[in-house]
Amino acid sequence: MNYSGYGTPGSSASSNPNSAENYSAPTSVNSWSRNEEIEVIISQEGDVQLVVRGVKGEECIKLTEEIQEALGIVVSQEKTSEFYQKNFNTNITQIQNENKTSSW
Repeated sequence: MNYSGYGTPGSSASSNPNSAENYSAPTSVNSWSRNEEIEVIISQEGDVQLVVRGVKGEECIKLTEEIQEALGIVVSQEKTSEFYQKNFNTNITQIQNENKTSSW
C-alpha cells in the first residue's frame, strides 16, 4: 500500500520543509518476516510517502496506523494488488490412524 501525506499545519515539517524530525517507528510489531518492509520516502518539500511491501490485507493498515498519526494528514492512499491478497497462516497437523493397514 502506498500512502502520501504531509505534516499537520503548524508542525515543523509543514513550516520548514528542510527540517529533519526524529521519529521512532512503533516497536510493538514483532511479527516481521524478511519479506515485510516499510519504505519511507521524504521529498525536499517535506511530503512523506510510505510504501508497504510484504503485508497483505488489513494488516497493512494496522501496521502503519501509528506512523500515519505521527506524520500528519494522509493526502492519498493507494491499495496495491498485494493488499487484496489473502494472508494464509496454515498449520498442518498430520494424524496417523493406527488401525489402518497397508498392503505396501
